[in-house]
Amino acid sequence: MLTDLKELIPSHASIEKIENLHHLINLVHLDLSPNEKIKKIENLSMLINLKELELSDTIIKKIENLDKLINLESLDLSCNEKIKKIKNLDTLINLSFLNLSFNEIRKIENLDALVNLKTLVLSGCCITEINGLSKLTVLNKLNFAYNWINKIQNLSALADLTELDLQENEMLDITMISELKKFASS
Repeated sequence: MLTDLKELIPSHASIEKIENLHHLINLVHLDLSPNEKIKKIENLSMLINLKELELSDTIIKKIENLDKLINLESLDLSCNEKIKKIKNLDTLINLSFLNLSFNEIRKIENLDALVNLKTLVLSGCCITEINGLSKLTVLNKLNFAYNWINKIQNLSALADLTELDLQENEMLDITMISELKKFASS
């Protein structure tokens, strides 16, 4: 068996269901992208050493069944176009990178437990308002490109923020940029 396998990238494979990975207990990086047949996040609970999980360009509709992956540092669920709600991430306290871009997410929510998150990518969603980030105090990169945001707000708690991407939004008011201390002093 491949119990010592650290990285698995079956790119462009026609995998219909995530299964038969339970013996890969030393797996650190799993990339099942792109795959237009994977519908559900499942059968990953035994991969307790997993640090990077990529499930972009699938047809996943819900964020679920990740609660046992407590060592996960990077999660990419971008370009699924079907995920509507940010949820079920509370146990992923070691997550430092989260990409949920190009999904149907309308509201930034349920991120408070991700206190080690440094990069958040929510580009190409349906977000109209910046909120729900005040507990993410170590966040330094934030990508809201291609949304419907018209006002910069609720970013004052993000003292470590060094990169903010708001391109192709409905930006009408940028006066609140001064609340970002790092940007104001540079």
